[in-house]
Amino acid sequence: NGSNGDDGINGDNGSNGDDGSNGDDGSNGDDGSNGDDGSNGDDGDDGSNGDDGSNGDDGSNGDDGSNGDDTTQQKPEKKNKLKVKLKPLVIFDIDGIMRTINLTAQTTESFGVALGFEDYRSGFQVQKYETILGGLGVQGQFFFDNATGLRKLLGGMIGLSPLKASTALFNYKVLDKKELKVTKKNIPHKTKDLKEWRIGDNVYFEQTGGMLYTAGLGYSVLGSGVTKVDQGAWRVYVEKTDDEKVLVSYNRAKLTSSSAYVGTIGMVGSSAKLSDKGQGFTYELDISDFKTAKAYEDLLQGNVAPAQEMAADFLNPFVEEVDTYEYMTKGKAKSFVLGVPFINVASSKAKLYNYSNVDNSKVGVKTTSEYGVYFESLNGRFITRHTNMAKVFKSGVAITKDINSKAEFVDNISELEWFYEKDHAKSHDLEKALRLLKADTGIVARVDVPAKKDLSYVTVKLTVKADQNFAKSMIGLRKSSKLSDMIAKADSQIEAYVKKGDVDGLCGQQSSSSCEKSLKRETKSALQQIAKEAASFNDVKAKDFVNETAKIGKLIWKNQFIFSTVAEKMSDCGSQIDLQIAGEKISNYQVQNSTTINQDSCF
Repeated sequence: NGSNGDDGINGDNGSNGDDGSNGDDGSNGDDGSNGDDGSNGDDGDDGSNGDDGSNGDDGSNGDDGSNGDDTTQQKPEKKNKLKVKLKPLVIFDIDGIMRTINLTAQTTESFGVALGFEDYRSGFQVQKYETILGGLGVQGQFFFDNATGLRKLLGGMIGLSPLKASTALFNYKVLDKKELKVTKKNIPHKTKDLKEWRIGDNVYFEQTGGMLYTAGLGYSVLGSGVTKVDQGAWRVYVEKTDDEKVLVSYNRAKLTSSSAYVGTIGMVGSSAKLSDKGQGFTYELDISDFKTAKAYEDLLQGNVAPAQEMAADFLNPFVEEVDTYEYMTKGKAKSFVLGVPFINVASSKAKLYNYSNVDNSKVGVKTTSEYGVYFESLNGRFITRHTNMAKVFKSGVAITKDINSKAEFVDNISELEWFYEKDHAKSHDLEKALRLLKADTGIVARVDVPAKKDLSYVTVKLTVKADQNFAKSMIGLRKSSKLSDMIAKADSQIEAYVKKGDVDGLCGQQSSSSCEKSLKRETKSALQQIAKEAASFNDVKAKDFVNETAKIGKLIWKNQFIFSTVAEKMSDCGSQIDLQIAGEKISNYQVQNSTTINQDSCF
């Protein structure tokens, strides 16, 4: 046998060639696959492998006694088979920030004020925020087994999980640094917990629970999908108003949100819709009475019946209803997150509609408020360190009716706000915040920051408020010569800015002349667009009220010249400007400037 007979491995091998157990055996001795056939000559006696070309001619199988005569054959694996694998869906987040404001006032009489440092004579106002979110569910991950081509990179998932979250926001005063270090606040579920509270101390806390639903598709490291969350919320506000009295506001709400996202490892962009609707009541309770104290404790556990019954009893002097209310917030938001949980930077933009209806039975008035809100935010987090910034424009109407006299008061409110905060801050962080304030608004805070110091928590907040006169002037702005005046003033500001040498870095790599033209063009276009959108300014019944308000807010925050031009218009119509620079170790710097209406400039 050329292949087996002379083969030193099999031909001369006693176990196959000369072995009586194989040589005389009819099943092996005459088998062409081993005996006389060079390859498979007498094949045909073996029904399963003798005719199989893939095994009979294969040197690795045909000559191997363990495979050549083996009657089993391995089936080829199926390719691109869709499979699903169940995995846990884990959701977890915990965060908190402590905002400590030194109440020692900073004198503001001189030009270029040097901020006081570590002067704690007036104590501190503390705001402590804590939140924790958790959920454990299941997700089905879809993938192609033994995939080929593009299917190697494709995958998907569907998941759901219950959610539960707790949030608390404490506000309280302490007298000195020692008390600041040792004071710990807890939710006052028992009346005895309020004994150590000062009058004015308060806490807002909420419990939420619901379900999260999510589905997504992925291609390589790129993924997209949708998420929907339905939750119920229980919210409580408690404030100590007297030695034996406490104010409790209690409400239940329904929260829904849906979002679509796309992203990759460490980067996610999303667009979301949200809704928050609720109703509640506020009671003032005299907890010196044993029965009222028990009703208070029941109320904080979610049992509202005892307090409601006592408030409805006109002969009971210990529980008084202050108000009942309902509210709603809905809107859309877009966000982009760079990073991973606990270490990330998030940028967001949103437009919201806020509605509230408060029936204040104690005072005898009813107030209905409707606002459109636009905001931009930038939030940075490194585990326990936070940097938060926000730019806001809010505009709307509050209508107050006197229940007894039937008199009605209408208040149109427009408000701009610039906000910055940072914990674990240094001197250079506060200096940077003041530079950002000037770059965004053109407003210079004439203060000297303590050099090279650990400042702990710092915050900078600017607000500009105007009333119905500003709203009226905005409605007619498009057809008024005032628009041309505003554009001309802005042009003058831009020329002066460029002449000084782009101190705020608004020009980038542009030449001075190109930068001036670009800023003028952007500012003029924005002011014209603002005038167009303001034709129905503060008209809460208008179909596009929220969208128009958001567009105006977005345009105002485009550059400092648009902001300053609009802020000057607010000043002409009567406004109030507040600037606060504060923190744990620096003195509390606050300046306020109020103006009255100038008929000629406003209208």
